[in-house]
Amino acid sequence: FAQLLSHADRNQGLRLLKDEEVRQLWLYLYRRSFTDTHAGNAQPLSRAGKIEVASDGLGSSFSARFPFSFYLHSVIDGFRAAAAQSNSPADVLSEQVSRLRFSYNLDGKVEDSLLRRYAYDFACMRCRASPSLTRDDQAQLLWTLLRLTNGGSDPRRLTEIHALFWKCEPIVVAYI
Repeated sequence: FAQLLSHADRNQGLRLLKDEEVRQLWLYLYRRSFTDTHAGNAQPLSRAGKIEVASDGLGSSFSARFPFSFYLHSVIDGFRAAAAQSNSPADVLSEQVSRLRFSYNLDGKVEDSLLRRYAYDFACMRCRASPSLTRDDQAQLLWTLLRLTNGGSDPRRLTEIHALFWKCEPIVVAYI
């Protein structure tokens, strides 16, 4: 039971179960991510009988806004090498992720509100925590940089966030 709860509350994600906008997505991704990652086998109990609840924030913990973003981030980033060999990394990523047959159109165009939630979590996982910028500021700066990298257009897919980020990663790592 502790492992189930630990997986559900990674990046403080358990509270998202109360959020009507993402509840069904949360339930779907909870089952899918737990099964795909074999999370039940991942952590032995400590001597005190405790299991650590993980955080994926770079430099500090964060409260996820998109259910199980750590899982999707890992899955999509897993195709980076294949995408890097292509002239169209976003298309390769989209094709690879579509083969995984995610529900809720996670391999296609995603609603803007959900995409923004994912971008926030993405920023928390990829941008080092800063004493001078809030996580919201970092997410907004990252979104703006992704738009500029995309010719002024908003990303429409989770895979685009990754592909566009890879194009501007040196700048992001240095300044955001």
